[in-house]
Amino acid sequence: MDTSGSAAIGLLKPGSSAELLEARLATVEAALVDADASLLIDIGGHHEATSVRLWQGSVLVDWEPDMHAGGCLLRPFLLRRLLALHAQISAIQDGVRIIAPGRVVAGLSAAHTDLVDRLGGVRRIQLEVDLRFAGEKYRGGRETYFLAEHGRRLPLLRVTAEVRLRRARAASRRRSPARM
Repeated sequence: MDTSGSAAIGLLKPGSSAELLEARLATVEAALVDADASLLIDIGGHHEATSVRLWQGSVLVDWEPDMHAGGCLLRPFLLRRLLALHAQISAIQDGVRIIAPGRVVAGLSAAHTDLVDRLGGVRRIQLEVDLRFAGEKYRGGRETYFLAEHGRRLPLLRVTAEVRLRRARAASRRRSPARM
Protein backbone atom coordinates (compact mmCIF):
# COMPACT_ATOMS: atom_id res chain seq x y z
CA MET A 1 0.00 0.00 0.00
CA ASP A 2 1.25 3.49 -0.85
CA THR A 3 1.46 5.46 2.39
CA SER A 4 3.26 8.41 0.84
CA GLY A 5 -0.04 10.17 0.28
CA SER A 6 0.92 10.88 -3.32
CA ALA A 7 -2.20 9.26 -4.72
CA ALA A 8 -5.81 9.48 -3.62
CA ILE A 9 -6.80 5.97 -2.59
CA GLY A 10 -10.11 6.43 -0.82
CA LEU A 11 -11.06 4.94 2.52
CA LEU A 12 -8.33 2.84 4.10
CA LYS A 13 -8.66 -0.49 5.85
CA PRO A 14 -8.94 -0.09 9.66
CA GLY A 15 -5.46 -1.47 10.46
CA SER A 16 -3.70 0.52 7.79
CA SER A 17 -5.38 3.84 8.65
CA ALA A 18 -3.83 3.81 12.12
CA GLU A 19 -0.42 2.98 10.66
CA LEU A 20 -0.72 5.70 8.02
CA LEU A 21 -1.73 8.33 10.54
CA GLU A 22 0.95 7.31 13.04
CA ALA A 23 3.67 7.54 10.37
CA ARG A 24 2.42 10.96 9.35
CA LEU A 25 2.11 12.17 12.95
CA ALA A 26 5.84 11.59 13.37
CA THR A 27 6.46 14.18 10.64
CA VAL A 28 3.99 16.60 12.28
CA GLU A 29 5.90 16.23 15.55
CA ALA A 30 9.21 16.77 13.74
CA ALA A 31 7.87 20.03 12.29
CA LEU A 32 6.90 21.24 15.77
CA VAL A 33 10.54 21.07 16.87
CA ASP A 34 11.69 24.08 14.83
CA ALA A 35 9.49 25.78 12.22
CA ASP A 36 7.37 28.80 11.43
CA ALA A 37 3.70 28.70 10.45
CA SER A 38 1.21 31.09 8.92
CA LEU A 39 -2.34 30.67 10.18
CA LEU A 40 -5.45 31.91 8.40
CA ILE A 41 -8.67 31.77 10.39
CA ASP A 42 -12.01 32.14 8.62
CA ILE A 43 -15.08 32.53 10.82
CA GLY A 44 -18.21 33.13 8.80
CA GLY A 45 -16.39 35.08 6.09
CA HIS A 46 -14.27 37.14 8.52
CA HIS A 47 -10.58 36.41 7.90
CA GLU A 48 -7.68 36.82 10.30
CA ALA A 49 -4.06 35.96 9.64
CA THR A 50 -1.22 35.47 12.08
CA SER A 51 2.27 34.00 12.19
CA VAL A 52 3.39 31.58 14.87
CA ARG A 53 6.67 30.00 15.87
CA LEU A 54 6.81 26.25 16.37
CA TRP A 55 9.49 25.41 18.90
CA GLN A 56 10.19 22.23 20.91
CA GLY A 57 6.58 21.03 20.54
CA SER A 58 4.99 24.34 21.52
CA VAL A 59 3.08 26.84 19.42
CA LEU A 60 4.29 30.35 20.26
CA VAL A 61 2.33 33.50 19.47
CA ASP A 62 4.41 36.60 20.19
CA TRP A 63 6.90 34.23 21.89
CA GLU A 64 4.27 33.05 24.39
CA PRO A 65 2.87 29.49 24.36
CA ASP A 66 -0.70 29.34 23.02
CA MET A 67 -2.55 26.09 23.76
CA HIS A 68 -5.20 26.71 21.09
CA ALA A 69 -3.43 28.34 18.13
CA GLY A 70 -3.51 26.13 15.06
CA GLY A 71 -6.06 23.68 16.46
CA CYS A 72 -5.59 20.03 15.47
CA LEU A 73 -3.19 21.03 12.70
CA LEU A 74 -0.45 21.80 15.23
CA ARG A 75 -1.49 19.37 17.99
CA PRO A 76 -0.47 15.75 17.35
CA PHE A 77 -2.08 14.66 20.64
CA LEU A 78 -5.48 15.84 19.34
CA LEU A 79 -4.93 13.96 16.09
CA ARG A 80 -4.09 10.82 18.08
CA ARG A 81 -7.23 11.35 20.15
CA LEU A 82 -9.30 11.54 16.94
CA LEU A 83 -7.79 8.19 15.95
CA ALA A 84 -8.57 6.68 19.37
CA LEU A 85 -12.19 7.91 19.10
CA HIS A 86 -12.54 6.17 15.71
CA ALA A 87 -12.67 9.15 13.37
CA GLN A 88 -12.72 8.23 9.67
CA ILE A 89 -9.23 8.38 8.14
CA SER A 90 -8.38 8.28 4.44
CA ALA A 91 -5.47 9.12 2.16
CA ILE A 92 -5.87 12.10 -0.14
CA GLN A 93 -3.59 13.70 -2.71
CA ASP A 94 -0.38 14.56 -0.80
CA GLY A 95 -1.89 13.91 2.60
CA VAL A 96 -4.37 12.45 5.04
CA ARG A 97 -8.01 13.39 5.67
CA ILE A 98 -9.69 12.87 9.03
CA ILE A 99 -13.46 13.25 9.34
CA ALA A 100 -15.14 13.23 12.74
CA PRO A 101 -18.80 13.61 13.70
CA GLY A 102 -19.78 15.98 16.50
CA ARG A 103 -19.77 13.28 19.19
CA VAL A 104 -16.11 12.50 18.41
CA VAL A 105 -15.18 16.21 18.34
CA ALA A 106 -16.89 16.72 21.71
CA GLY A 107 -14.76 13.88 23.10
CA LEU A 108 -11.47 15.64 22.29
CA SER A 109 -11.44 18.02 25.26
CA ALA A 110 -13.64 20.19 27.47
CA ALA A 111 -12.96 23.13 25.14
CA HIS A 112 -14.13 21.07 22.14
CA THR A 113 -17.27 19.99 24.02
CA ASP A 114 -18.04 23.66 24.65
CA LEU A 115 -17.36 24.54 21.01
CA VAL A 116 -19.66 21.78 19.72
CA ASP A 117 -22.41 22.91 22.10
CA ARG A 118 -22.07 26.54 20.97
CA LEU A 119 -22.05 25.58 17.29
CA GLY A 120 -25.25 23.53 17.41
CA GLY A 121 -24.68 20.22 19.19
CA VAL A 122 -23.18 16.85 18.34
CA ARG A 123 -25.75 15.96 15.68
CA ARG A 124 -25.15 19.12 13.69
CA ILE A 125 -21.35 19.47 13.75
CA GLN A 126 -18.69 17.70 11.70
CA LEU A 127 -14.92 18.23 11.68
CA GLU A 128 -12.76 17.67 8.62
CA VAL A 129 -8.97 17.87 8.93
CA ASP A 130 -6.70 17.68 5.88
CA LEU A 131 -3.00 17.23 6.67
CA ARG A 132 -0.61 18.03 3.79
CA PHE A 133 2.87 16.62 3.21
CA ALA A 134 5.68 17.16 0.71
CA GLY A 135 7.53 13.87 0.69
CA GLU A 136 8.35 13.18 4.32
CA LYS A 137 7.81 16.77 5.49
CA TYR A 138 4.67 18.20 7.07
CA ARG A 139 3.48 21.33 5.27
CA GLY A 140 0.32 22.16 7.23
CA GLY A 141 -3.28 21.72 6.25
CA ARG A 142 -6.85 22.79 6.79
CA GLU A 143 -9.22 22.17 9.70
CA THR A 144 -12.90 22.92 9.02
CA TYR A 145 -15.92 22.73 11.28
CA PHE A 146 -19.15 22.20 9.34
CA LEU A 147 -22.77 22.68 10.34
CA ALA A 148 -25.05 19.97 8.92
CA GLU A 149 -28.32 21.63 8.00
CA HIS A 150 -31.08 20.39 5.67
CA GLY A 151 -28.78 17.78 4.12
CA ARG A 152 -26.00 20.29 3.40
CA ARG A 153 -22.67 20.99 5.06
CA LEU A 154 -22.05 24.67 5.72
CA PRO A 155 -18.52 25.71 6.77
CA LEU A 156 -18.58 27.62 10.06
CA LEU A 157 -14.94 27.84 11.07
CA ARG A 158 -11.81 27.09 9.05
CA VAL A 159 -8.18 27.19 10.15
CA THR A 160 -5.50 26.89 7.48
CA ALA A 161 -1.85 26.40 8.46
CA GLU A 162 1.19 26.66 6.21
CA VAL A 163 4.25 25.22 7.94
CA ARG A 164 7.77 26.21 6.90
CA LEU A 165 10.55 24.13 8.43
CA ARG A 166 13.62 26.03 9.51
CA ARG A 167 16.89 24.96 8.02
CA ALA A 168 19.47 23.50 10.33
CA ARG A 169 22.24 25.95 10.92
CA ALA A 170 25.60 25.00 9.49
CA ALA A 171 28.31 24.10 11.94
CA SER A 172 30.86 26.75 12.69
CA ARG A 173 33.73 26.94 10.21
CA ARG A 174 36.10 27.63 13.06
CA ARG A 175 38.81 25.00 13.15
CA SER A 176 40.91 25.95 16.16
CA PRO A 177 39.74 25.59 19.76
CA ALA A 178 38.52 28.72 21.48
CA ARG A 179 40.88 30.45 23.90
CA MET A 180 39.80 30.63 27.48
